[in-house]
Amino acid sequence: MDLEHIVESILAKSQKLVRQKNILLEENEQLKVSLKELKAKLSNQELSINELLEKQKVQQMAGIFGKEEKKTSLKKIDEVVREIDRCMALLNN
Repeated sequence: MDLEHIVESILAKSQKLVRQKNILLEENEQLKVSLKELKAKLSNQELSINELLEKQKVQQMAGIFGKEEKKTSLKKIDEVVREIDRCMALLNN
């Protein structure tokens, strides 16, 4: 009887270990899927960040050029206003 009890105990423990192994294998597969999804999200976010950084650089460059163009435009406007003032002064004399 003792031998039968020992064999049954070993079989029960073996079956329990097999069930635990199967549960762990399923969990491992789920984790692998989650990892792939997270890696894909990370890659997409890195691409988005790079695109936004490039856009920011372009906007900064446009802002610099915009400021330069604004200064140039203001200088030209000042020159035209001075010329108009000269012409008006000549007409008034």
